Amino acid sequence: MRSPSNRGLRLIVLALACLAAPVFAEDGKGEPFVVVINEANPAKSMGERSIAEVFLSRHVAWANHEPITVVLQENDKALHEAFCAAVLGLTPEQLDARFLQARYKGAASVAVQRVKNDAAARAFVVANPGAIAYLRPGPVAPPLKTVFSKEKEAPGGGGSGGSAR
Repeated sequence: MRSPSNRGLRLIVLALACLAAPVFAEDGKGEPFVVVINEANPAKSMGERSIAEVFLSRHVAWANHEPITVVLQENDKALHEAFCAAVLGLTPEQLDARFLQARYKGAASVAVQRVKNDAAARAFVVANPGAIAYLRPGPVAPPLKTVFSKEKEAPGGGGSGGSAR
């Protein structure tokens, strides 16, 4: 009979192996989205790399030292998957595993707020100047500002991809 600790260790090793596996994402061919922050945030625009660094906890505070909170929309699975694939090169499960690893290691990490929909994401960013969220495309008005937009790629691959606004 195998001990429970060996089984737990094997599960951890299996989970880490899954994280190390390459991700074959659609590279943004899925749902279009915009990334928004509070207008009190000094950032003007952000590229995919900067956004990835924020969502992957490589930066935990803005230039003005305001702590970063990333907002994840998990109930809109298509949008959440498209954002994770296009910007982070990860699946949502891999992103969650990264947050858990950081917490387990005691590493510095961004705060994470999980919300149900665009309206909740907008409301959270309005109330929290350090927050950043992805939304479905649509009008963005103060006190929010768009820092990145990912268009849906046209059939045949001729799309423009991401562009900072």
